[in-house]
Parts: sequence; structure tokens; C-alpha cells
Amino acid sequence: MDILSTSLATLITSMSGNMTDSYVENVNSQLTPVVIEHQGHDIYFKHHLWKIRSNSVCQNKRHKITEFSQCTIAAKSAFNEVCKVSSGKNFSNHKAKSMVRMYCQAASTFQPTIASIQSGSLNDGSTNSQLRQLKQQCSMLTLESQESYDPTIESKRAKVCSEYKRLSDQK
Repeated sequence: MDILSTSLATLITSMSGNMTDSYVENVNSQLTPVVIEHQGHDIYFKHHLWKIRSNSVCQNKRHKITEFSQCTIAAKSAFNEVCKVSSGKNFSNHKAKSMVRMYCQAASTFQPTIASIQSGSLNDGSTNSQLRQLKQQCSMLTLESQESYDPTIESKRAKVCSEYKRLSDQK
């Protein structure tokens, strides 16, 4: 192969690579991981074809339900804020327009996970009080065991929850 053919082949290869990269970026045809910081949370998610994959939002915190809940609430707020701030702007860049649409769609469709623990009133009759206390302990230990994976906590949870079930079945 002569120098002219080699140069032409290199040029064509280089141009097609740049065009492919540009196409992949504009269409967002590859799953793209993103981390943004909002309200003190590092919010991890992935997007593809300019759509945020809901099941990927905060997936790195799924094993700790309270952190996961706080992260998804912050993510919803971040999606809303980016959409609100960006919506009035007239972007000429295709990528910028696509990103604004992506965040606005997530702002309207993403549902955060809400996890909260409430304490009940424990002062009405000894059986009801004991049952409520066991229920509350069962809930707390269930949450704690999901966050820690500690076998002793799991053992306590199993014992307390089975006692709660036994007493509630008697009622």
C-alpha cells in the first residue's frame, strides 16, 4: 500500500470514529453513569437515550434504607430544580436541550422511596401496649438488620417479630 492510500485510510478511519462518537453522544445510545451533589447527597444514577433509569437512582445506597430514602428524596428535588432553572432557557445545543428534557421528565415521573419510623402510643392497656411495643421493636430491628447485615441483629429481629406475630394472632 502506498503512502497516499495509507493516509487516506487513516483519515477515513479518524473521521468515522469522530462521527460515531458524535452520534453516540447526541443520541445518548450508551448507558451513562452520573453522580451529582445536591442537598449534601451524592446522587448516583444512569441515563440512556436521554432518559434517567429510575431503578438506577441511588442504587449504591439500596442496602441502607434510610440513606436510600434520603438520597431518592434529594434526587427528586435535584431533578425538579434542574428542570425549573433550565426550562426557560433557549439552548441551541442538541445535547443541552436533550439533558433539560431528561431532567424535566425525571422531575415529573420519578417517585422517591419514603421510609420513616413512627413511634406509637404505648399507654392503653397492658396487652395492647405490649403488642405495640413488640411491633415497634420488630420494625426497628427489621430496618436495622437491613442496614447492617449483622447476624445478632437478625437473630433479635426474628425473635421479637415472631413474638409479635404470636401475640397478634392470639388477639
